[in-house]
Amino acid sequence: MLDYPDFAFLDNRGKGPAPVLAWACVYVANLPYPLFCGVILTTDSGRMGMVLGILAVFLTGYRSCFVYREAILTVAYGGWIVAAFQFVPFLQVMAGLIGVAVAEATGQAASGDLGPINTVLGGFLATLVTGGILIALAAVLGLMTRGLTRMLNPADHGIAAKKAL
Repeated sequence: MLDYPDFAFLDNRGKGPAPVLAWACVYVANLPYPLFCGVILTTDSGRMGMVLGILAVFLTGYRSCFVYREAILTVAYGGWIVAAFQFVPFLQVMAGLIGVAVAEATGQAASGDLGPINTVLGGFLATLVTGGILIALAAVLGLMTRGLTRMLNPADHGIAAKKAL
């Protein structure tokens, strides 16, 4: 049905190859500081949950590369900015604190002064929350970057580009 011209607008996969390499590179570039902090704040079972969370976030992004090409490219643009902020890791620390707070609120971490995350579910939850916050931030920064690019060079985008064809 998507081959029929009247329904072509339903095909939101985008054109061109899936941005798997961009996703993988940005993902790995954003791991060092959160992974370092995560290892400090978890016990062995919490680390197992953290590894499962890392895999879940990566595989979700990997699958999204084939379905939401433009969205993943936007996240990748912003992801490089978030990765650069690891040198002054305020964003990563705040996202991690929220992730640990969620693990504590669900009873999956020892309460107190950043007590250790000592369950598989706690490590998994903290990782998903931390990763989700950083990915959402990367999406916002990516949208801003793409918007600025379009504002500075409108001839390459939108109606002006379509009229030129």
